[in-house]
Order: sequence, then structure tokens, then C-alpha cells
Amino acid sequence: MYDHNPHIQFMKVSDRSIFILQHFGIILNEKEYLGIKLHDGLYEDSNRPYLISFNESYQLKTSLPYIIHAADMMACQSENIAYKLSATTILKSPSKPLLKPRKPKNFTKKKLEAIGASNESSAKKITATFDELFGGVK
Repeated sequence: MYDHNPHIQFMKVSDRSIFILQHFGIILNEKEYLGIKLHDGLYEDSNRPYLISFNESYQLKTSLPYIIHAADMMACQSENIAYKLSATTILKSPSKPLLKPRKPKNFTKKKLEAIGASNESSAKKITATFDELFGGVK
């Protein structure tokens, strides 16, 4: 689908991403750096010391790398499914729709507030995770 540029130095995707960001003067904090570096999870051998540690003080202190890895895997899976579906569609058109249309749920502000109030501990955990990732809302 594409060719690598033979005139540039080989770098892993995470290294190239960090290199390009620093080239344009974009400063990463520690969480962002680890999120990019560890986005391949254990599919990249060099990530093992970050992700597998029995010493509690060495374990990651942020969830961002896990979230980005999950998003990366989901994006790859989605692309793979789309590719397979497009290849199937080219060969043979399906006789019925692949996905059934779904009506959106009608959530009003009151319903959302009731859901949040009924599960306050979940709401606190979500808020804490959001604050950890993005520094909180001021």
C-alpha cells in the first residue's frame, strides 16, 4: 500500500513520532512520552521493562499508555475489518445489510444526571482518571 522512503534513517513508529514532535518544538510531558513510546504494548519487546515489573516502585503511575495501546489495537482491528469488508464487497455484494440501523438512545440531561447520581463512585473514578490524564478542568 505504501513504500518506505529509502533516503531517511529507519526508526520505529514510536521513535519517529517523538522525533517529529521534538523537531517541531512540541514538548511532551512524561505521561505523553510514555503514552507514545508504549503504544504498541507488549508487541514491542523494548516495552517489557515498562509493562512487566514485580517491583511496585517501577510500575507505571499513569493509565495513559494502556488507554492509547487499547485505542491503537481497536483502530488496527477496525481497519482490518474495513479492509476485509471492502474486499468481500468487491467480490460479491451482500444480499442484506451488514449492520442493522440502530435508533439512538434518547438521553436527556435529567436522565444522565440520574445515572451519575445512582453510581457516584463510578463517576468519581471517571473524574479521577480524566484528571490524571488531562490535568483536571479549571
